[in-house]
Amino acid sequence: MQLKCPLCPAKVSHLRHHLRSQHHMNNSEERKIMLRLARGRVQLSDARCPECSIVYSSVRRHLKSGHKELTAKQVKTHIRELQLMVSVDQLKKLRAQNPAVPMVSHLDRPEERQESQVALPQPQPLESQVTLPEPPDECFHLPDPVSAVQEDAGSEGAPALQIQLQHARQTIEIQRQRILHLEDKVSSLTEERNYLRERLEDVLPFRRYLHVSQKTNRKHQKNR
Repeated sequence: MQLKCPLCPAKVSHLRHHLRSQHHMNNSEERKIMLRLARGRVQLSDARCPECSIVYSSVRRHLKSGHKELTAKQVKTHIRELQLMVSVDQLKKLRAQNPAVPMVSHLDRPEERQESQVALPQPQPLESQVTLPEPPDECFHLPDPVSAVQEDAGSEGAPALQIQLQHARQTIEIQRQRILHLEDKVSSLTEERNYLRERLEDVLPFRRYLHVSQKTNRKHQKNR
């Protein structure tokens, strides 16, 4: 699944690696904020409704049930805007701590933003978010440097040590790519768990309400 980078127009399959290599984002906390924003996984606990300016523990549920006049597209737009606001606030708090690893994003600094409008993440269907890309086959079939050296040792003018070093570098690079893929997978699953937990917290009060309502109805019917 490709994600839109919050800092540039690029759409990439491995956003974590993109933030590191293209934007030199070495601050792990800053990367987490960017990843949650790009994946539409920013939690909106105790957020202010943009329609009625009231703070709700689950503004997502409130927008859907309390503002029937809004279309589904308008609700999604409000949620994306709120997620951006929360992410900007998180970046401000992180920057105020003067982290040892410098921050490179500028979303929390309006004067440094580019003139182009900041692209807001499009929340993906739950099914598409659970599905993760499979790593390339070569990640699980690493070359054998020793065998390669034996095959190339006979070539003219190719020192065995240089060949061995070349294949060792190739092996390290492939393993590094595999580690990056696994890190992305762990991060995605962790955010998926947090998202499902938030949705569960939205549903539980409603289920309790239904349970109490059903018990009350049965009691009234029995008294009749």
